[in-house]
Amino acid sequence: MNVKGALESPEDLEILELNIYVGANYVVTFHEDPLPLLNQLRSKCSMQSSLLTRGPDFLLHLIMDNVVDEMTRIIGRLEDRMDLLEDSINADDEGAFIEINKCKNIISKYRKISGPHRDVIGMLMNKSFSFISDHQVIYFKDIQDHLVNIHDTTNLLREMIANSLDNYHSMLSKKTNVVMKVLTIATVTFAPLNLIASIYGMNFAWMPGLEWYYGFHVIIAAMVIIMIVLIWLLRKMRWI
Repeated sequence: MNVKGALESPEDLEILELNIYVGANYVVTFHEDPLPLLNQLRSKCSMQSSLLTRGPDFLLHLIMDNVVDEMTRIIGRLEDRMDLLEDSINADDEGAFIEINKCKNIISKYRKISGPHRDVIGMLMNKSFSFISDHQVIYFKDIQDHLVNIHDTTNLLREMIANSLDNYHSMLSKKTNVVMKVLTIATVTFAPLNLIASIYGMNFAWMPGLEWYYGFHVIIAAMVIIMIVLIWLLRKMRWI
């Protein structure tokens, strides 16, 4: 049989594989990466030697119970992480999108492994193996309940991730709209002024007002009046 344990690495959460081989009088675990929870369990068995005398089915339950408890703990941390992520999105944190993708990948992995875990526990509960005693079935039922809760929680977290992505894109669209609004206001305000300046910047031999003493002052005054009128219109339209 194959189950997977969870480990919190210094950088992030990751999924590590734990293989368990069980027989009538033995339990063998194999894993390529260090699993602190197994070291803790080994220490516990060393301190309480009576645990090893209760049969391989009890030891199997003990290992799987610790693995599922670790998964539950990390799922709880992911829930806390999602709450912080919502705050980051509302605070317009630039790293929010990267954090959303990280959480999305982790949740997707946990959702994929929670289903097969339930199938394995179901086989153990149905007494598909002769080494599973009747009085141990109820303990495996408890593990199955935890796995159901994990699977339901991951589904809920998936919905939270989708909502977070929607909120992030809404915030991004809002920022884009604000930028476009500012650029539009600047264009509408200065376009007539640029037009007047461009016309009087043409090198024709004769243009009305070029020889007039007050021509420059009149043009500047006209530009100021146009700008004031445009700003008034924009304010009336509630653009600014």
